[in-house]
Amino acid sequence: MDGKSYAVFHHDTEAEVNVTGYGDAAGAYQKQFVYNKSMETVLFVINNSISCHQHTKAVCKRLKFVSRGFTWLNGRNNKTLSYWGGGPPNGKGCSCGITDSCANPRYKCNCDINNTTSSSWYTDEGFVTLRSDLPLTGIAVGDTAYDNGEVLRYTIGSLRCVF
Repeated sequence: MDGKSYAVFHHDTEAEVNVTGYGDAAGAYQKQFVYNKSMETVLFVINNSISCHQHTKAVCKRLKFVSRGFTWLNGRNNKTLSYWGGGPPNGKGCSCGITDSCANPRYKCNCDINNTTSSSWYTDEGFVTLRSDLPLTGIAVGDTAYDNGEVLRYTIGSLRCVF
């Protein structure tokens, strides 16, 4: 072992969730995460740890995503986050937006491509590491009208902290 202590907090939405048929409005689907420990305990650990992170993954087809303002994460105190895991904290977008490797360079997330003529699936994933944004407390998803085959499959991992 490396001599470090770890704390892991699980929530009720760690399995992949399929979101489709909620219409085209921004944030039409909303889910709040419920943790296995009190928020007071979770915040105490975050505030007294060396580092913490939470993994986010989105697999999508034909929709508008984070950098276009249709989907967002909720952080500590339900703060709206304009970035996905791996994206720029206090910025907008996903990890591919930082590395200029997104499927469409006009956008800062792969899932923002919104190509209604394509059946391709895209992925955005990474870690939220800014402790003042943790824990992730919910998600809001938009642009998932079923008639165009718009789908988002998301996974939000457990919160992990190192002491």
